[in-house]
Amino acid sequence: PALHSHITGVAPQGQHRGIGFALKVHQRAWALARGVPVVVWTFDPLVARNAWFNLAKLGAAPTAYLEDFYGPMTDAINAGMASDRLLLTWKLDDPAVAAACAGRPRPPSPAPEAAEAALEVGAGLEPVARDTDAPVVTVAVPPEVETLGPERRRAWRAAVREALAGRLAAGAAVTGFLRHPDRYLVERPREVRPR
Repeated sequence: PALHSHITGVAPQGQHRGIGFALKVHQRAWALARGVPVVVWTFDPLVARNAWFNLAKLGAAPTAYLEDFYGPMTDAINAGMASDRLLLTWKLDDPAVAAACAGRPRPPSPAPEAAEAALEVGAGLEPVARDTDAPVVTVAVPPEVETLGPERRRAWRAAVREALAGRLAAGAAVTGFLRHPDRYLVERPREVRPR
């Protein structure tokens, strides 16, 4: 069994005060008390602060890239944009999740120094794709996507979709999120050698 958490958020006047973290920690305790070991939800992969919150502060793991998941949206932030989302799986009894909920964010693994950039932020905040077949790559997102104009946001949506969706579909795993610059750490599955 799993709980799908849909539209959990904090009103703007309450943000940056630990309320979102407290909500998710409570949700974890509530689910565990009822024998529910997994919570799943989606988030916009372009929003760096949410990626950091979900992957590092909560220890959740992206399990799929969902293209235009909600279809056309008409709100002020998403109007005219594709509604791509990352699907997260939060294994509530995972020791790394327990540590994250106790205030010790999940560290990225492997070490980010081993990664090559597959997508970077250009000098004008444009996406810059790099051709690489490295086993560990980083996929950048802009620092504040909401401040970009519609054309630049669409370019980022397409670039992140290109860099993440195919890798995840081929079995790669997002193993962390790094800040300043903001980027996903993605590891290709290791080849299994016959004995």
